[in-house]
Amino acid sequence: MLSSSSPGSSEDICVDCDAGKSSERGNTSCITCPTGTHSPPGSLCLDCEAGKFNENVQQESCTNCGTGRYSTATGSIIESDCRNCEAGTASSEEVRTNPCPACPEGKSAPAPGFDYCHGCPAGTYSDSPGTILCNLCAIGKYTSAAQSTSCDDCVAGTFNLVEGSVTCDKCPAGQKVNDASDGCEVCPNGKYSNPGSTSCSHCDETLGYVSLSGETGAAACEYCGPGFYADQASHTCKECEIDSYSVGGVNECTSCPSGTNNAVASTSCSPCSPGIISTGTSCDQCEKGKYGEFGATSCAPCDSDGQYSDELGLATCKTAPAGKKPTSNRQDVENCSPGRYSVGGKTECDECETGKFSSEGAVGCSQCEPGEIPVDNICIKCEKGEYAMFGSSTCLVCDGPGEYSDEGAGFCETCPQYETFLSETNICDCQETFTRIDGICTCIAGETLVDGKCVACDDGRYKDHAGTDSCTVCDTSNIKGAFDSVPGVEKTSPQSCACGVGKFSDGAVCKDCAESGVNCTTVGLMTETLQMFDGFWRTSSSSTEVLPCLNPKHCKGGADTTDLCSDGYTGPLCAVCTSGYAATGSGKSLECSVCTGDAQTTIIFYSSLLLGMYLVINFIYCCCCRPNSTERAPTQSRRSISHSSSSFADGISRIRSTTVDARSTYKGLVKAKGPVLKVLVSYYQVMTMLPFVLNLSFPPVFTTVSNLFSSVVNLNFISLMPLGCIMPSDFHHQMVGYTVIPLVIGLIMIVAYAILKRYESTIPLSNEIFASFLFMTFLILPSVSIQIFSTFACRDFDGDYGSYLKVDYSIDCDAPSRNFYWYYACVMGLIYPIGIPVLYWQLLKHVQVKMYLDPGQLDLNGKKAWKRQGVEEGMWEFVLIDTTSGEDEGEGEEANEANEANTHNEEAKIKIELAKAKARAWTERGLMVAMRDQKPPEEEGRAWEKIES
Repeated sequence: MLSSSSPGSSEDICVDCDAGKSSERGNTSCITCPTGTHSPPGSLCLDCEAGKFNENVQQESCTNCGTGRYSTATGSIIESDCRNCEAGTASSEEVRTNPCPACPEGKSAPAPGFDYCHGCPAGTYSDSPGTILCNLCAIGKYTSAAQSTSCDDCVAGTFNLVEGSVTCDKCPAGQKVNDASDGCEVCPNGKYSNPGSTSCSHCDETLGYVSLSGETGAAACEYCGPGFYADQASHTCKECEIDSYSVGGVNECTSCPSGTNNAVASTSCSPCSPGIISTGTSCDQCEKGKYGEFGATSCAPCDSDGQYSDELGLATCKTAPAGKKPTSNRQDVENCSPGRYSVGGKTECDECETGKFSSEGAVGCSQCEPGEIPVDNICIKCEKGEYAMFGSSTCLVCDGPGEYSDEGAGFCETCPQYETFLSETNICDCQETFTRIDGICTCIAGETLVDGKCVACDDGRYKDHAGTDSCTVCDTSNIKGAFDSVPGVEKTSPQSCACGVGKFSDGAVCKDCAESGVNCTTVGLMTETLQMFDGFWRTSSSSTEVLPCLNPKHCKGGADTTDLCSDGYTGPLCAVCTSGYAATGSGKSLECSVCTGDAQTTIIFYSSLLLGMYLVINFIYCCCCRPNSTERAPTQSRRSISHSSSSFADGISRIRSTTVDARSTYKGLVKAKGPVLKVLVSYYQVMTMLPFVLNLSFPPVFTTVSNLFSSVVNLNFISLMPLGCIMPSDFHHQMVGYTVIPLVIGLIMIVAYAILKRYESTIPLSNEIFASFLFMTFLILPSVSIQIFSTFACRDFDGDYGSYLKVDYSIDCDAPSRNFYWYYACVMGLIYPIGIPVLYWQLLKHVQVKMYLDPGQLDLNGKKAWKRQGVEEGMWEFVLIDTTSGEDEGEGEEANEANEANTHNEEAKIKIELAKAKARAWTERGLMVAMRDQKPPEEEGRAWEKIES
């Protein structure tokens, strides 16, 4: 009972606990009684008594073990504590607390679990308590009663030849039981026996009886009838001779009176022979089926038991021998039909007893062996699932629980516990819901025994082994939240127990959902059922590594790891386009576009775009960068100047000077800003690719700005449209294009340079081509190198998912086809990241040799030159002075006049133009050369060192 109080009351009121609950003194609440106990209302939790059990909590009463079972333990929590009665014992009690009593004498229990003892059938016995199988009666013994405690000996004159007999057989007439009491033997000559005799007796020959040797049938002492006498010497009935007669039952014949006669074996002396009747005038033979005694006046029918007459003129009727009976007209005999027999002298054959049979003309009946029954007078074996004891007439069905039998069985066998016999396969198989494990039918893991059937463990329980014992409660210290088993998962291990909200099972224990991107708001999550948020991806249902997608829009989330990607996307991190889609961009900017539109129109557009770009570049070159005819051929220009007019020469000089100054201004701007642009281009080429290849993270603002320049500086204008729809390709093919196309263009430029530099008139153009070649190598070196290095950057994924190229996740790094591109990238690495810098170094080294020429080696054509002081070695600035070698800096107007006079010197002019051409060539090769028409101005504040020629 528990106490409760109402507000304002000073007294406690105790109320009874509900059935299946209890409380200690002073408690304010009831507790649930555990398994193995029970509690009526208002009672304590009491252990289940012996003979009972309780597998559930909060029960008012315990369950009885039932008939055929017992239990000595108290507080049993599982039904398996109830033990089956041993074989040879039985109990009909619902509750038994000690082992079952032994079966009394005359009864047996052939298998465990019997609720009553079966009486021993006829032909068997039990002479001690606790018999498992009844004993068969030995040969020479029998019992016809059930529940016998012993077998009786066959009475004198009877016997049997098999064990388990229910009756004993009698010896037929003319035989007796032998000394071993296991058969009959024929009486010797001169002796007889009645059916069932234990000994043979002498026949009374004085009364006309004799016994013939070898009689095994029903004949005992043969009666010597009328016309015969008993011969004591031969022990046979002999006929009376002629003139003698006998009325029967004599040992000698009587002579006929004088005047009468008779035939042999006559019964009287008369004018007619025996079997012939006298009509007064003649002697007529009696017909078949009748007989006529000697001296009879009419023939009498053979109507006595077993008599017949099959001949004409018989004086007496014949007796039917053993195994035969007279026909209905008494004119002959016929064999006893199957199933009947006759010992002789019978009008009708006797029917065989139940369970016995006989063949045609039988003198006795036989019994079938155990497991056989007589059918159409032959023994037929009982079918499978049936049995027959010795002497049975029908086969009985083995219909007890788990009983079965083979063909021709004399008794039923019982299948082991929880098994039943299948007649189709003739084997004992497990009952429904049971499974055979290690040869025993039991419950599989995840199931327990309830009401004789295997059922799944209740929610919150599991069982990790086979057997009929109870399920184990889920460990609350390991599993948080609900204790329901995971839907669709068999309750065979602790992993079957559900994890709570915010956790998931990894197959052993519950773990916190620490990974971002996983939805753990439901109960019972396992590794296989984890729910991905949008923008996250994992390799398989067994993976616990959750990865953010390169572009969150590409991953739609969910629990099905085969369907985590949005339409058009697939592969690792959903960064591969499916069939029918083409990729534009890469990394986070990757987009898969549906292949729509006209391929022919797209090709025409790209071709037109490339042609237009070529024409624009060519136009700009022709307008701004191409040297004029005067610069290309100074000698011819000079030769066209007239010596007669200095004013015309001055005009031409001013026009040329204006044109050169304009072009020089443009070139100066390009040369001044070109290095800065080169550095910026190279910088952004490297910085925009490093984060993707090396997994680097930059500040968001920096990343946004870098992405603006990425498509331009990395030469991605090739992918302005989804060309993958027209010409499907992957990174390997793009890398080949990035490396082969510059090689082809560079080869063409080198060949053009080598051809043009042979002619003096095309040397400036060849120098421009070579300079363009160097600029092209400088422009493509970072981006092509990044492409080459990206070939080796693979990303490994967990499990057996493999390794994929980071720049193109459609490429499997472990695929055999990748080996070619790996070696190809190695070769391209020697050409680009290594070969181009080596080319630069060789060119600088070659130019540097020229830059270190001694002043005495300079051919200034008689001109004065100065070297600016403070300039690093190898970096020279030359100033060519258009004055004669005999003049110095301070000559003033005379020097100018001499200079003007010398300009008409054709040879000097040609030398000056050649010097300027060389200076331009040096400038185009990277040398700092200044061409001036006057001495270095002092006002510039620079110090000059005079160099004499």
